[in-house]
Amino acid sequence: MTNIPVDPFALRCVKNGLIESLHVRIDKSGSTVFMVPGKPLLGVGPFHVFKKYDLSVALSYLKEADEITAKPEPTPPSSPVTEKGKKKVSFLPPPKVEVEIPTNTEEAQKISERFAVRHIKRNGVMNILPRDSITRWEFNRPDPLLVSRIILVAKDIGEAKAVSRIAADLSMRIDGCNTLEEWWSSSSAYQRWRLLSTKKVSGEQKEGPPEKLVRLLKVECPFKDTHIEVETLDSEGEESSFGGVSFASY
Repeated sequence: MTNIPVDPFALRCVKNGLIESLHVRIDKSGSTVFMVPGKPLLGVGPFHVFKKYDLSVALSYLKEADEITAKPEPTPPSSPVTEKGKKKVSFLPPPKVEVEIPTNTEEAQKISERFAVRHIKRNGVMNILPRDSITRWEFNRPDPLLVSRIILVAKDIGEAKAVSRIAADLSMRIDGCNTLEEWWSSSSAYQRWRLLSTKKVSGEQKEGPPEKLVRLLKVECPFKDTHIEVETLDSEGEESSFGGVSFASY
C-alpha cells in the first residue's frame, strides 16, 4: 500500500483534538486528504458539525489563526490557547461568565446593555419588550437577566403609579402594609406579577401567567427608594378617593 504523506501539523491537531479524523481518497488523479473537525472547532471559522473539509484548506486556516507550528509541543485540549508575542487565540468558546444578580438600577442597566434584556426572540423573530411591563416569555431567563428587567420596569412604572395600581384593585390590598417594601414582602407571586405587568402586553390574556411565576418570590423589592406611604385612612379617619388608599410623602 502506498504511504500517504501527511503534514505533521495535521497529526498534532489530531493528537490534541482539534481534528477528529483524517480521510484519504485515492483516484486516477491522485490522492486527497480530508479532515473532520474536532469538537473544539465546531462553530469556529468555517467549520460545522460532521462535515469533511479538504485538509490543505483547513490547515491553511488553522495555521493562520493559531500558528502553533512554531511551538515544540502541541497545545493540550484542556488549554487550547496559544501565545505568539502578546496575541492569544482560542478555539474553544469563551468561558461562562458569572453575572451577579443586580441590586440597584445602575447594576441592572449595565446588565441590560450587555445582554440586551429588552430584546427577546419569539417564533424566530426578535421582539422589543415593553418598558413598563414584564412579560411571561422572560421567565425562562437566568436570574440576573430577569431581575434586571424587573428593576428597570419598576423604575419606569414609578412608586406613585405602583401605589395607584394597588389602590385600584381590591385583590392587591394587603392589611397592615404602609409602604411598598412592606407590601412586597407580604405579597404573593401573582400580586407581584400584577403590579409589574399589564395584561395588554404581558401575554397573560392569551396564554395565561408565566409557568415559573413563583420565581418572583425570590426577588427583592424593586421599589427600594420609594418615599411614598400607603395609608388605609386619611388624616380625618375617612376613606380617600382612592378607595381607602391615599398617598403621603415622607
